[in-house]
Amino acid sequence: MDSQTPTWREFRPSSWTRRDMAGAAQPHDENDQPEADYWLAWPPYITGDKSDIGHPLKVMRRRFRSREAAMAYTDRTWPIDPNSTWPTSPYRPQAREDA
Repeated sequence: MDSQTPTWREFRPSSWTRRDMAGAAQPHDENDQPEADYWLAWPPYITGDKSDIGHPLKVMRRRFRSREAAMAYTDRTWPIDPNSTWPTSPYRPQAREDA
């Protein structure tokens, strides 16, 4: 990834996403309006494993006072491989080349 390419993009003012689909967002109501003054840090994958730090139950318990704090946690916890052009995660299996 080129150093000029932004890592985070605004989806809406209260929801930001990274190119690997990790995110930082405020909880939203049914009208798509933020309903909390805190931010959540989301992993770049979906898991049903309740022991995984990316499971929704654990994500909902970690609250951050600012968007920047949620983004920093996401970047530390689920870093992007700078040489990759495809989203990857160490927590989910990747397709095998010989498959």
